[in-house]
Amino acid sequence: MTAVSTDIRINRSLVQAASYVQTDLVNALLAEELLTEGEAGKVIGVDELPPALRDAYQAWDNGNSPDFVFCRQVRGKEEYSLLIPVEPAYHQPYRIHGQRIIQAMTDTNSGLTLRSLDLEALLDVLAACWAGASAASYHGESLFEQLRVSALHKALSIQAQMASAGNLPAFPASLLALERWSALRDRPFHPAAKAKGGWNDKDYVNYSAEYGGTFPLQWIAVKRDILLAGDGAEGRGAADFLLSGDDRGQLDAAMRRLGLGGDDYAALPVHPWQLERMLPREFGTEMENGACVPLGIAAGGDYAATSSVRSLAPTGEGPHVKLPLGIVSLGAIRSLPALYMTNGTRGQRLLEQLRAADQTLAGRLYLCDETAWWAYMPKAGDWFDDRPRHLSCQIRSYPAELLRDPSYQMVPMAALAVCEPGMDTHLFDAWMRLRGMRPGAEAARHLFGELCDEFLSLCMRMLRFGVLPEIHGQNVLVVLKNGTPSGIVLRDHDTVRLHLPWLERSGMADPGYIVKPGRPNSLYNETPEQLLFYLQTLGIQVNLYAIADSLAGRYRMKEESLWQTMRESLEQAVECAGLPDQDRMAVEEILFEREMWPWKQIITPLLRQQGVPGGSMPSGSGQAPNPFVALVRRRRPAK
Repeated sequence: MTAVSTDIRINRSLVQAASYVQTDLVNALLAEELLTEGEAGKVIGVDELPPALRDAYQAWDNGNSPDFVFCRQVRGKEEYSLLIPVEPAYHQPYRIHGQRIIQAMTDTNSGLTLRSLDLEALLDVLAACWAGASAASYHGESLFEQLRVSALHKALSIQAQMASAGNLPAFPASLLALERWSALRDRPFHPAAKAKGGWNDKDYVNYSAEYGGTFPLQWIAVKRDILLAGDGAEGRGAADFLLSGDDRGQLDAAMRRLGLGGDDYAALPVHPWQLERMLPREFGTEMENGACVPLGIAAGGDYAATSSVRSLAPTGEGPHVKLPLGIVSLGAIRSLPALYMTNGTRGQRLLEQLRAADQTLAGRLYLCDETAWWAYMPKAGDWFDDRPRHLSCQIRSYPAELLRDPSYQMVPMAALAVCEPGMDTHLFDAWMRLRGMRPGAEAARHLFGELCDEFLSLCMRMLRFGVLPEIHGQNVLVVLKNGTPSGIVLRDHDTVRLHLPWLERSGMADPGYIVKPGRPNSLYNETPEQLLFYLQTLGIQVNLYAIADSLAGRYRMKEESLWQTMRESLEQAVECAGLPDQDRMAVEEILFEREMWPWKQIITPLLRQQGVPGGSMPSGSGQAPNPFVALVRRRRPAK
């Protein structure tokens, strides 16, 4: 391939990536009402536009514009109208129709001029909109930089997809292949999802999941008296889980060469980027005084990034390993503090109690074991300090029975939400072939119904105990038994949320999560409604709806039919969960009758974020229409 054709491909990828980011950005701005300011911006019918602007808009769009448009008067260095064609949606009031965003400007010489805005021009518009006193708390430049990086990294992701010809995994598929597929979309609907702050292009190619690059783990020795271990370690070190044979001999020889005794030091694996870029800066003093000693070896075979980047899968057999990375993603540093792993162990033990108490959960809820971990924690350290979170390690072991039996297939739910622009394939295609179904919309809706039934029924059975894990698509894997959903696998247990009154009435005790005094947390939820928030947002709006959205595009399905499928599954799940009658009626009222649902904000928390990012995503909530109420209203015949 010539340099010229390569440049053209790169430029096309950048244009496509920027458009992708822009669409997600506009939808989030509309949902969070970040473009409205009093009457300055609102959705109106196209026929409500001033006549000259209406005629120009309709002619410019060749008469293909929808019935509604978001219109905002912008007064900055220049005055103009911002026009966004929109259509009603189920999960938010309106979403962008198509991809065009229009600036309409009146010039005394040339009259009314319309032009289409790209991402960079849209950011200029946002800066003008947020320049007033009402937006004084917004830190737009930080957000804008994340969006620019997201577009650049999305372009690299598109190039990886093109280079592999969008190779669709075929069942049976390796978990690593499915993780790579999941990474093509990343966190659905989030315009900054692709941004990995701190990585240049070379780092992204080397260490992201899309490119499938492999690399060995580096190793560092840490004094045992400043190392905290999880109860699943049982006196063993990370090397005991990850190394054997020649690799273990290589590590032991390096320890002896440097005069490091096994009684005083334990070896931890380190991500190669972390060792090169972060540890010298964060642990320079410890490296100088011998508390932390890089061993100068790579051992344990090759690993590849999963869709979460910091969780690594071996190219052969063995457990996965999760390592901290000092990059910023979704407004948070991808570190791995002892606090999260400690709470994760307690969350896992709680889920194990649920399995023991409920026959359905015992047979269909599978858990990764994540209790073996090690973390730098000096004696005078604090659970909430920032620095210790950059040197740690967690072992993730998948359920042995699922790995042994070839009739089982684990599929990250995030992988089922991938259907990028330009793709003519979907993982449901592979699923249909596995089941011997004729590809098409009918089969897609049937399989989606099976998926919703399994996922929602297990979520509601856990909620009956007052417990709900982090159930977005990256954390949950659906278990297929000969192609039929037969359970889910949960991983990343550090955010197993609960409502104590329901937990305690089931005879279970508070797991004793460590939370910062006086600081709000999402682990303990005072009301059932607060706990349901995470089912409505992460479980449905982010996870299931992302899958439905991809199916609607791939199989030319009406979104309405998929929302109806979700509703039917959710109604059945609530009915069969075993909730006391009073609680069941309260849950049904929240889910199916209230006019409004909670909305997990995307842009607003990033706009308000100040200072150095922490280890948790900045979070906020708003309101959106109840999609199931909207579904009923749209199906109701007009009088």
